[in-house]
Amino acid sequence: ARFQAMWLTIFVTACAGLGDYLPTGPVLGPKDLAIFGAEPTEAPVEFNGTPVLPFQVFGLHYERDLVLETRHSTVSMLELASIVLPGEDTAWIAKFAEKDGTQTLVSDREEILTWMPEINAPRLHQPQEFSVTETTQGEIFLQLQLPQGELLEASAVLKPLKHPRNTNSSTFNHSEHIAMAILEVSGKRLGLRASLSIGGKPQAFRKVLVMIPVKALLQQTQGGVITADMQVSRHEKNLRLIRPETWAVPGVQTCDILAQEVVCRSELGSTHYRYLEDGFSSAEVLDPNGESLFMLELDTPMPAITPELEGEHRRRFVVHIGEIMGAGHGEILLQRLNDSIHLTLTPKAPRWFAARPMQSRIQFHPNGSYRLQTSRIQDGH
Repeated sequence: ARFQAMWLTIFVTACAGLGDYLPTGPVLGPKDLAIFGAEPTEAPVEFNGTPVLPFQVFGLHYERDLVLETRHSTVSMLELASIVLPGEDTAWIAKFAEKDGTQTLVSDREEILTWMPEINAPRLHQPQEFSVTETTQGEIFLQLQLPQGELLEASAVLKPLKHPRNTNSSTFNHSEHIAMAILEVSGKRLGLRASLSIGGKPQAFRKVLVMIPVKALLQQTQGGVITADMQVSRHEKNLRLIRPETWAVPGVQTCDILAQEVVCRSELGSTHYRYLEDGFSSAEVLDPNGESLFMLELDTPMPAITPELEGEHRRRFVVHIGEIMGAGHGEILLQRLNDSIHLTLTPKAPRWFAARPMQSRIQFHPNGSYRLQTSRIQDGH
């Protein structure tokens, strides 16, 4: 009984070592947080030129997230997540992960092809093949078609969520090549009765310590810094972000240039990049109701990023996710390298956050526009 009680505290979601199944709390306390979030001392001023985004951030809340981990050769994990949209019923999105952590998003809603364009993850719009049915008895059924043509079917009996004390949870290896991510699991329920089949063949669930199958219902918020490749230019009061055809969501995204702030809006909320004069200070993702999902703050605003920038400039940063203040922290190095400006983000804690350093490269064009490329640093490079 004591052994089983211990495992009720474990966050189960994907392939990883045993330590990744144990959530923690904030990594910084109130005294440490006091140095972050500088406030402007004067009235906000307008940008003189094109605002420079040092990187892009994302944030999303899943009200319910069914997680099933299998031993299938290509689908190592399946998630079925519900998103609450203003004035609408629940929107369902499925995600299946390959063994290397690559996640593909699937939905019957056409918006899956355009939602969150900053996230370079494969998308599948399946108006016929994708279906989610929920009964009044709490059972849920999912059907979708995998890229190989096989039909995936899953079902589970959902139970009321429990709210753990520690909610700062591992991101495992999911989307590790595209995101420096942090995760809050504010609710969970383990040990669901569930089944999953692919191509009509029932799949076995992966087990922790040989005996505990990975079948869970979560409530979670996720966010972080994301990879980028885009041309950025100013058009009066708008900032235009143009992503290449090779991106998961190619084309133009338009953001508003306000006083010391760039705001990118969508049906799922808004992203705010804030500056003190021309120096980047913080980035925050808000849901449609204005609640904060993710925030990254610097201890001191950066100097303005311009073609004339010289020297090395170091800053500390902190990230907040959901209701966890001080969920992660790290350092930023801003410097010129040859003909471009480089910004290196080195997360320090928690451990799974520290495993995902990122680097941005900003190349300016003669007309004042620039190219922003952000990528994961692999093996110290």
